[in-house]
Amino acid sequence: MPEAIVPKTSGGRPSTFADLDDYTVAPHEFIKADSQFLMRDIAVGHAFLALLEALRASAEFDLTEDGEIKATVALAEEEKTARLRSAQSSWDVSKAWYEEAEEKVIESWKRYSVNAWARREGREPIDWEQHDAQHERVSA
Repeated sequence: MPEAIVPKTSGGRPSTFADLDDYTVAPHEFIKADSQFLMRDIAVGHAFLALLEALRASAEFDLTEDGEIKATVALAEEEKTARLRSAQSSWDVSKAWYEEAEEKVIESWKRYSVNAWARREGREPIDWEQHDAQHERVSA
């Protein structure tokens, strides 16, 4: 099972870009290559080296210790704003669904988001079996 994406700060609606999880704040990955394969074809190797020279002059460049080459481009301010707004909207919707669970049945497709929000906020996740049983009694 994949590791959950966890915000940098837990509890509360994200208010700044720095509050968002590492995945959301990550720069655009422009290129990622395993250097051991670059010299299989000398023409490809030369072309890639020329690209690397251009990248060094124009973008954030990172050469990892294991030989992996990765070039990234920082997010524009507009993208940061859009990502923050998206995270805020997601937080608002999940909170509303959590609060609605006391009054009405929550559709199955919303349930993972509701309980993920509850855990991040330090609240008790909803026991869906109990929730469904309670709402069946109310509607009967």
